[in-house]
Amino acid sequence: MKITETLPPVTSHVPPHQAENNISPMDMAILELQEASGGALTETLEDMGMVLGGRLRDEQNVVLRDRQALRQHALLKMIQRMQQQEGGIPAAWVEDGTGQHLGQQILSVTTLLAACMADHNKRKTLSARLAALMEEEGWEAALFGMLELGTVDKSAFVPLMRLFRQAMDEETVSLSEWFRRMMDWPDRRQRVRVLLRMMAFELSACVVGAQQQRLATVLVRLRRLLLFFGLEKECLREEVLCQLPANSLLPLLIDIITECWVFDEWLSARLTPLVSSPALFNRLLQHLDALFSLLPDNCFNDEDQREQIVTVLRGLKGNQVMA
Repeated sequence: MKITETLPPVTSHVPPHQAENNISPMDMAILELQEASGGALTETLEDMGMVLGGRLRDEQNVVLRDRQALRQHALLKMIQRMQQQEGGIPAAWVEDGTGQHLGQQILSVTTLLAACMADHNKRKTLSARLAALMEEEGWEAALFGMLELGTVDKSAFVPLMRLFRQAMDEETVSLSEWFRRMMDWPDRRQRVRVLLRMMAFELSACVVGAQQQRLATVLVRLRRLLLFFGLEKECLREEVLCQLPANSLLPLLIDIITECWVFDEWLSARLTPLVSSPALFNRLLQHLDALFSLLPDNCFNDEDQREQIVTVLRGLKGNQVMA
C-alpha cells in the first residue's frame, strides 16, 4: 500500500432535486472531510516521495554518518519542487535568513544551496551552515510549521516535537490516544499536517529499520485522524440536537472506530451516560447511524468495520436498550 495514494472522492447523498439549494449540514461535513484529506496534505506526501515498501531503506544501507547528507539531499529536492510550483517560494521567507527564525534560516540557506550547485567552494560553505542549522533542536517543527502555517510561534514547537519524538520511539499508540494528546491544541488540523510533513520527510530521508515501520504506521493513523477533525462542526451541531455534553461526540466516534469489534454491551455503556431519556438515546443512535453510513472508507480499519458498527447501532435501536 502506498502512503501517497489519494483518497477516493466523497459522493454526496443529497437527492438530485435537492442538491442545488438544500445542502444539509451532514453534506457540508462530508465536504469538509474531503477538503481535509486532499489538497495540501496529498501534495505534501507526494512531494516527499515517501512510499511504504520498496522505497523505505534497509537499515544496513544507511549508516549514521550518511544521515546528515541524506537529510540535506531530501531538503534540497523538496525546495527545488517548491520553486517549480506556481508562485514558487515567497520572497519574504528567504530574504536575509540570518536575521529570521530558524525555519526561515533553513529555507534561505537551502534555497541558496540549490542555486549554486556548480560552485564547489560556495556549496561546501552553505552545506556546512545548513548542517549546523539542522542540528538545532526543533528545526523540523520550525521549518514545516512555517511552510504549513506561514509562521509558528516558538511555544508551538514543544508539543509538536514531543509528539514527533513519541511517534519515532513508541511501539503502539491508538487513534484515540493520539486524539487525546491533540484535543486541546489550537489549529489542530493544521498542526497535524505539520506533523505529517515532518514524518514524511524523515521517512523519505533517512529513517531506517523498525523505526521507519513505526513512523509509517503513525503517519497512516494521523491521516485518518485528520479526516475526523473535519467532522468537528457537524459533531457540535449534533451535540445540540441530541442534548449531549459539549465536545463529547467526536471523541466517541474516534473511540468506536478504534475498537476492532464493537459489541452491544460496550456501545450501550458508552452511550447511555450521555443522554437523559430513551427518546434522546434513540435520536443519538439515529444520528450515529447516519454518520457512520456516510464516513469515507478511509476512516475505517477495513471494509467490514462500517457494516459491523451500523448493524450494532440498529440492533440497539430495535431492542430499545434504554428503557
